[in-house]
Amino acid sequence: MSGQVKYMMTKDLGFDKGNMLITKFQVSRTKSDFEDLKARILKYPEITNACYTDKLPFGGNSGWPKNWEGGATDEKENDNFYWVSSDFVTTMKMEIIQGRDFSPQFPADSGKAVIINETAVKRFGWSDPIGKKVDDNKWTVVGVVKDFHPYGVYSLIRNCMMTLDPTPLKGNQAFAFRITPGNMKKAREILTRELEAYFPDDAFEIITFEDFINTNEGYRKFTSINHTIGLFTILNIL
Repeated sequence: MSGQVKYMMTKDLGFDKGNMLITKFQVSRTKSDFEDLKARILKYPEITNACYTDKLPFGGNSGWPKNWEGGATDEKENDNFYWVSSDFVTTMKMEIIQGRDFSPQFPADSGKAVIINETAVKRFGWSDPIGKKVDDNKWTVVGVVKDFHPYGVYSLIRNCMMTLDPTPLKGNQAFAFRITPGNMKKAREILTRELEAYFPDDAFEIITFEDFINTNEGYRKFTSINHTIGLFTILNIL
């Protein structure tokens, strides 16, 4: 039992949770340009990449029923949908297994291109997903990422889709920053200074992505279960 819990706690999540700092807050500044903020942040060697999204893996879910090319007319499937910036896949270190990532070389990506996961490809029955349409032909599939856990390792992976957010930063946003190993403390100081200067009216807290995931309800349960197993094992031996 302890081995199974350890497996759940350490298995591959489909992204790299290490060496990453995150923050999530309500952006009050209007006309916030993330590319401008990213350029300011990436001038520091301690920070190698940055992205924003409406939510992070293990940070909730949202989506709506969508149809897909080749499916029955009235057939729709719910999903977990992410509005992201162009460097989301790179920053999270997800793996593109078919097609390509979002790119500034393709301006038409904004609002029209979508990246889906392996589970969605299987559910839709596509042998060649690139170029296929979803949600009443609203989006075109340009890439497929290896399956990742959007909620927790205890939940089944369902269809996941992500598309570029065409609007300026506004409302509730999550930011993620990839840090060079051994520079977490200095990077946190840099990010605190830069974010306070860019969003002077917004309160935020910067934490590691690992700490964020470890506060997930499922992970807390695993830790509690492991402690309980250890206690009863010791009592049994005694």
